[in-house]
Amino acid sequence: MPRRRVAILEELGLPPDWTRDALCQEYPCEWFFPDRSLTVFRAKAVCGQCLVRAECLDYCLSSPETRSNGIWAGTTPDERRRLKPAS
Repeated sequence: MPRRRVAILEELGLPPDWTRDALCQEYPCEWFFPDRSLTVFRAKAVCGQCLVRAECLDYCLSSPETRSNGIWAGTTPDERRRLKPAS
């Protein structure tokens, strides 16, 4: 069974409260951390329907650990770099 995203956040010691309501918890973690051969369309579609997308985006933009990895709030690392310059 694939690990859930909250499990990854818990390993980092960072499980924000909003993650309880994150729609991505119902899908395989691999969808949100694809390798180069996989598409990001599935993850973006899930994120597009998520009620806590704004909280997720705020979180990943404020955290160096998440800013450069995976799909967060329907954005790729490249898209997030354009939203907020590296600090």
